[in-house]
Amino acid sequence: MNEYKEEIAKEIYHKYFGDKFQMMRDGIYHEYLNHKVSDQKEKEWLKELMEGYLHHLDINNKDSLYPLSYIIVNQCSVTYIDAIIDFIFANMSIATSRDRLSLFVSKTEEIIDRLDRSCSHIPVLLSRYRSRIKLLKML
Repeated sequence: MNEYKEEIAKEIYHKYFGDKFQMMRDGIYHEYLNHKVSDQKEKEWLKELMEGYLHHLDINNKDSLYPLSYIIVNQCSVTYIDAIIDFIFANMSIATSRDRLSLFVSKTEEIIDRLDRSCSHIPVLLSRYRSRIKLLKML
C-alpha cells in the first residue's frame, strides 16, 4: 500500500475509532477494504488511538473517558483498563473535588461492566479490574 492510500485508510480508521460496523453504516467500509489494510497495521493504529486518548484524560471530566470507553467496549480490548486505573491513582490528588473523582471512578467501573456484558471471554481480567476499582472507592 502506498503512503497516500495508507494515510486515507488511517484517517478513515481514526474517524470511526476502528469500528467497521460504523464504517458500514455510513457506506464507507468498502472504500476502507479497498485499501487492504493489514491486521498488524490496524493494531498499530488502534494503539495510536488509545495512547492518544489516554494522554487526553482529565480526572475532573468523566466525559474525557468516552472515546476510550467506546473503543475498549467495541473492540473488547481490556489492555488499557489498567492504564486508566493507573491514571486515576496517579491523578487523585489533582481532582478538584471528591465528587469529580468519584464520577471518574464510576465511569471507569461502567466501562468494566459494559465489557462484562459485551465480551464474555474476559471475566477473569474483569474481576481483577473490579478489585482495583473497589480499592479506589475506599480511598
